[in-house]
Amino acid sequence: TTAKKSAVFTELAEPVGGLDVGYPGMSAVTVENEMSLKYDLLGNTATAFFGVLVLFLVVFRRVWLAWDVTWTTALVIIWTLAVAGATKGSISVLGGAFACILLGTGTDYAIHLHNAYHNFRHTEGLPFPQAMRQTLIRCGPGIITASLTTAVAFFGVTFTSFTGLAEVGLLAGASVLLGCAMMLIVFPALLCRPEPIR
Repeated sequence: TTAKKSAVFTELAEPVGGLDVGYPGMSAVTVENEMSLKYDLLGNTATAFFGVLVLFLVVFRRVWLAWDVTWTTALVIIWTLAVAGATKGSISVLGGAFACILLGTGTDYAIHLHNAYHNFRHTEGLPFPQAMRQTLIRCGPGIITASLTTAVAFFGVTFTSFTGLAEVGLLAGASVLLGCAMMLIVFPALLCRPEPIR
């Protein structure tokens, strides 16, 4: 049977001796699926990023918090792409799915840190060094444990024979660990910076 899903594959090649040559079968479907997946994945990642940003603005009503979560997450994505470049030299379309996974895990860590710090700093009235120390004591072990278990689960996927899925496992696991490091080293410093005078 001939599989033609869109206008891209309905255009036949130049007839040769009365024989029309087209693009039937699974090869045409595979190429078209990869083309559509590429644009869908980019669009979905951008939409997810925008949704997380809006959610932080609506829930916490703090522009600086939303900005800090945005640029730190973007930096972890860049670091993960560097890991992909160092290990494979390139990244497949399916491998790009790690960015959405990072958005779900990395922003969770930021929420836990922010809420705990805000409680110690503004509710209990602790000075910022002590408030951050208590925040890391309370949230640090949980964030490290959660990131390790998540990374181990994704790294386990790298042993599959399906190359695209193995790449997702590697990149998602690496991004979770890099996100954990970012949230425990850089993000606390951002939370402790002087607040604007009102």
